This record gives sequence, structure tokens and C-alpha cells, in this order.
Amino acid sequence: MDFVEQPCVLLMERALPESILLSLASHPFTEKAALLCLIVYVFFAARGNIWCWLFGFISAFLYTFVFIYLDIDSQVLLNTLYMFLAVFGWMMWQSPQRKHQRSLYVYWPFLSHLKLTLGFVLLAVIARFSFPLWFTTDYQLVESILAFVSIQASIMTVYRVIEGWLYWIVIDFLSLLIFWRDQESIINWFFISSSILAIYGFWNWRRIRQNDLAL
Repeated sequence: MDFVEQPCVLLMERALPESILLSLASHPFTEKAALLCLIVYVFFAARGNIWCWLFGFISAFLYTFVFIYLDIDSQVLLNTLYMFLAVFGWMMWQSPQRKHQRSLYVYWPFLSHLKLTLGFVLLAVIARFSFPLWFTTDYQLVESILAFVSIQASIMTVYRVIEGWLYWIVIDFLSLLIFWRDQESIINWFFISSSILAIYGFWNWRRIRQNDLAL
């Protein structure tokens, strides 16, 4: 092979994987697939099915590529964290019920909710004013709080905290108000669907706990 041609071949070989990833990130199907996996995640979580974490991981993985392409650093970090939470959630949901536990589905004391929520809201305020370019809507503080409280609600899902669904209902409602203004129709339908599933999840987890305690 000619020495002049060899660098060109190497350059093409390096560009090929990058072009594939770019096509994956920019293709409309990727975002729709991520959104579909997210809905399946919420549905399986509401059912108490461990496979929710697989779909949650796939959704976060796809969204990470989408937001890398869109150059939205905050969402890249957020979805990377969701991937770690999905793996952690899978591991936690595989853990057997302890002898002193009457149900895997639990309630947390009000004080625990208050401390955790105040902590995540404080982090949200710090992030909003420390990294203002991370946020894309006109309601940057609200957007930041929703992002951090979403992390909190995800952690509560990992530990099967029933009240976590109430957080998701509020998060979905406020997110719907924000994105409705931006006329993002697909996102709007997701938040409507997610709100309905969150109501179902709250009812179903309460029902499962009551059945466990009745045994």
C-alpha cells in the first residue's frame, strides 16, 4: 500500500465508528425508542417487576447519546446517573426479603422525606446558579429542582418507597406545564401517561403491601 494512501485509510476507519454513533444519536427513532423504554420502565416499576430496571437502563443509555449530540451537558450527566441507578436498582430488587420485614414495599417517616427533599432542593438551587448554561427552559430554577427531585424519586423507587409515586405525580404535572408551553407534543403525552402510571403505581404498591401484611 502506498504511504500516501495509508493515513487516509486509517482516518476512514476511525471516522466509521464515530459516524455510526452520530447517526444513532441524531436519528429520530433513537429518541422515540428511549421514550418508549421509559414508559415501559414506569409501567413495570408500577407493577413491581424487576425488569423495569433493564428498560430504565436502555432508555438512559439512548438518551445519553441523544443529549451528547444535542450538546446538553446536564442531561448527559443526569442520564449517566440514571444508568448507575438502574444497575443499583436491579441489584437491590434481587435482594431477598429480610426476616424482620413483613413487606418489601415501605413507607418512610415524614422527617426522612423532609430532610431528603430539602437536601435535593438545596443542591438544585446551587446547580442552577453555579451552572446556568446547563438549563434550557425559561424556568431554570424549576427545571433544576425537577431534575434533582427526580433523582430523589428514583432513589425511592430503588428502595420501594411507596410515597415515591406521589413525587412522580407532582414532577410529571409540573413538567407537563413547562413542556406544554414549548408545544413538545410527544413529551406532553409521555408526562400524561407517566402521571396515570404513577397513580396506578401508588395504588398497586399500597395494595401489595396490604396483602403482605395480611399474611
